[in-house]
Amino acid sequence: SLPDKELDVAIILLSRIPECCRALSETHYNKLAGYIRQGPLHIIGPLAQVAHTVPELREAVREQISTLEATELAPLIKGGLQEAAIERAVDLFCSVTNFGAANYVADNLVLPILTHLKLEHITRIIKAPSEEKADLRGSYGFSGFLSAVRKEKVIAPEVLDELLKENNMKVYMLSKDDDGGDLPF
Repeated sequence: SLPDKELDVAIILLSRIPECCRALSETHYNKLAGYIRQGPLHIIGPLAQVAHTVPELREAVREQISTLEATELAPLIKGGLQEAAIERAVDLFCSVTNFGAANYVADNLVLPILTHLKLEHITRIIKAPSEEKADLRGSYGFSGFLSAVRKEKVIAPEVLDELLKENNMKVYMLSKDDDGGDLPF
């Protein structure tokens, strides 16, 4: 019976007091999910991370996020939306069409969620230039991403090197300096 402008309060309540979830019917969840899918971004965006903690609302959050452009998603990621944004951030990085977009998406979407990425995300990004025609090679965003993956040990260095070899990107592998130390590509 809440008016739409107060549905955000119900979502926050559900996330903070899970026992409330048992009191709601499918109709209630449908109303909340519809609000998340179609509500104004300035309200839904900050609410997305909270709503994502409610299992019945996760799909609605993912659907809303999947429609966002990089410039809409960036402030939400900086505001704490991370796990729910992984797939969209990777999608956007794998579809960039110029270096400017690659650099923006790397800095504002992918690097802030780097530690949440899994092997399949990193593999997709490395394959994106050849398989998805992403304009990543040569961008500072792509090399910065690879450096961060290596530095943060998101995946084992030897796994990263093997992925780079398999995808004709040996130029991004570490090389040894004259003293035997690693030099970043």
